[in-house]
Amino acid sequence: PDPSPLEQRAARHAALGDPVRLAVVDELAASDRTPVELRQLFGLESNLLAHHLDVLDAAGLIQRTR
Repeated sequence: PDPSPLEQRAARHAALGDPVRLAVVDELAASDRTPVELRQLFGLESNLLAHHLDVLDAAGLIQRTR
């Protein structure tokens, strides 16, 4: 079954509970950024950035485009 609205809200709050993910969302709210730009801004390895983006995407907080 689909998650309830309460479960969806909890997932969003959990995703934003990490300071790096919160900073990424803040940055993306201001401007679109490529993964390379985000890596440079936050000093992250590509696999760690990918993990953070996956969590944000799963929580419905970001949308990825090519």
